[in-house]
Amino acid sequence: MYNPFHDRLFDVFSSQHDTRCSFEDILDMFSVMSHSCPQQIKAAWAFRVFDCDNDNMITREDISAICDRLTKYDRLMEEDKENIAEVILNEMDLQKNGSLAEFEFIHVISKVSEFHHTFSFRP
Repeated sequence: MYNPFHDRLFDVFSSQHDTRCSFEDILDMFSVMSHSCPQQIKAAWAFRVFDCDNDNMITREDISAICDRLTKYDRLMEEDKENIAEVILNEMDLQKNGSLAEFEFIHVISKVSEFHHTFSFRP
């Protein structure tokens, strides 16, 4: 099964920041993606994966990029992606500053019961 975030996973987990993962990096990735990993740790790593521009915030642009990845690019109109970003930010942006900080993301995503199962590697 195709994972639209496979390159982001390697970017985020690579300690060398050049998309090359060491053996230890791979072990870290598999540890986070295991079912035994605590939900808060999974959520913190998920935040890094979804922060596509690595600015420590999930912004409208990040949400648009996530939509593109999930729909294999160009399947959603720009207006639809803007509406999705608006709904997400209205629900999750506790500071009402137009973006999500890591603590906001973790706070909300930890309440999503399916998250722990879906943010993991499956056979």
